[in-house]
Amino acid sequence: MVEKKSLFSSDDIVKGIISNDRKTLNYVYKAYFSKVSRFVQECYGTREDAWDVFQEGILSLIDAVKKDGFELRQSFGTFFVTICKHIWLIQLRNRGQVDVTRLDHIDIPQNDEDELAVNYRQNAQLRIFNRHFRKLDLECKKLIRSTMKNLSGKEMAERLNISSRENVYKKRRLCLEKLFNMIINDPEFNKINDYEAF
Repeated sequence: MVEKKSLFSSDDIVKGIISNDRKTLNYVYKAYFSKVSRFVQECYGTREDAWDVFQEGILSLIDAVKKDGFELRQSFGTFFVTICKHIWLIQLRNRGQVDVTRLDHIDIPQNDEDELAVNYRQNAQLRIFNRHFRKLDLECKKLIRSTMKNLSGKEMAERLNISSRENVYKKRRLCLEKLFNMIINDPEFNKINDYEAF
């Protein structure tokens, strides 16, 4: 049986991902989710695990293709499914379910393998940060957002109706400590930070 030709070339898919094209992302899901799901379920996972891995794969893929000098050295499908396999094996290792010491059976050049692991870790850290940031009270959220915008203590005091710069700094310190403690006590955070490069 002759395989049906894809409507998207590998280059089309990369361009579509860079431009956040909905049709391209839908195509990637329809074309590759079943392969990712089959691999995850054959390696101690569930369909729900596969969906999480697929989403992480999309995020890692977006990070990779948006970098200057990105060059696809294999077909898109091979590249993407390999990213997802790599992510799942990292998750298994972090869970302590499987002793994965090296991914030699998956053909990823070492530099790409390291980059994928870094992207996975950064995405996981951002997800953990956002999860705990949402739990903070409104004033803490505003203080942290203002800090991220590099506002001065005086500007924050005026905008947030806080009596003085000193009170801004005191409240911000307490908010950051609270957020920091929630993050470092998150079991997922501890697992990803125990991760050592393969």
